[in-house]
Amino acid sequence: DTPPLLPVPDSQIIAPHVDGVVLVVHQGKSKIENVKQARDILLLANANLIGTVINGVKGKSNQYEYEYK
Repeated sequence: DTPPLLPVPDSQIIAPHVDGVVLVVHQGKSKIENVKQARDILLLANANLIGTVINGVKGKSNQYEYEYK
């Protein structure tokens, strides 16, 4: 877990030294241009980009919603 990639270089520095990187983006907040830029930065850093997780996705029903207590 690292700070956001674009404003802080920590992720770019750490990425080539870990087994894999998962890029996390927020639906409706992350601009596609920024996501592409983050991907390019990771690839240029020789990161093993495993995939992307999109968070903040609203489902059509709350059938599977739960909360931790």
